[in-house]
Amino acid sequence: MEISLPPKLVEFVDQQVNSGKYDSVDAVILAGVELLAQRETAASGAKFADLLEDPVVGMWQDREDMPDSTAWVRQVRQQEWERVGGTDAG
Repeated sequence: MEISLPPKLVEFVDQQVNSGKYDSVDAVILAGVELLAQRETAASGAKFADLLEDPVVGMWQDREDMPDSTAWVRQVRQQEWERVGGTDAG
């Protein structure tokens, strides 16, 4: 992959390498991309947190009998399969 940076960013990258904080230009670029990935992941998490505030979704969050909704669905599915005489494939 080849990238081009504006002169101000090239200067910044060079300063980071010259200061000894990073071993190479690649290390500075990698750190920047990792930071962006963390920020995007955090933004996705914030969207999920917003979803929990939705009255329809959020009403389930305090149920002590359902701390893990995925496990609960799996259990209900298993019970239904057993009731009808089937087997759960997974």
